[in-house]
Amino acid sequence: MGDILIKNLDDVFVSRLKQCAQQQGLSPEESARRFLIDALRPSRDEIIADLNRIAAMNPPITEPPFSEDFIREDRDAR
Repeated sequence: MGDILIKNLDDVFVSRLKQCAQQQGLSPEESARRFLIDALRPSRDEIIADLNRIAAMNPPITEPPFSEDFIREDRDAR
């Protein structure tokens, strides 16, 4: 994992971070880490765009053989 050092934060921000962390029972570092993780989590639209991009890499199968045919053939052989 990487590290990040943020310099020159306003004292008001640092004080507020410590206060929020204390209320949550966390260290200021953990509180800041969770805030950054939540803030940078991809949005629903970004996730859908990624899924659509991945789906476009594999066009749908429109002609036989289909997987269902292989499954049926295997079941019938038992």
